[in-house]
Amino acid sequence: MWQAHKGATMTLVRFFKDYPYFYPQMQHHVPRLPLTCSALPGLTTDLRIKHLGWSGPLEERVEKYVRYKKMDPEGQWGNLAQYESILDLKPNLLEWKEED
Repeated sequence: MWQAHKGATMTLVRFFKDYPYFYPQMQHHVPRLPLTCSALPGLTTDLRIKHLGWSGPLEERVEKYVRYKKMDPEGQWGNLAQYESILDLKPNLLEWKEED
């Protein structure tokens, strides 16, 4: 279900004082960087970043689950099955392996 690691994602942008940064108005899942940053020149590297945002203690995951369900009870902005997986007590964890 989780496939964010399958593609390149912009994760670091140099700040320009007078650049017009823009975030869209959204109910949930706002992009990690302003949309206007996609117009900046970029570079794809071999560096990889692990997202550990849902790997914390159960109490923190319950708070996230409640927040997600309150903000998006019908799954309009995300996937309800992914929301439910936040509470999985025995997730199917895979060893990180570099892809060719």
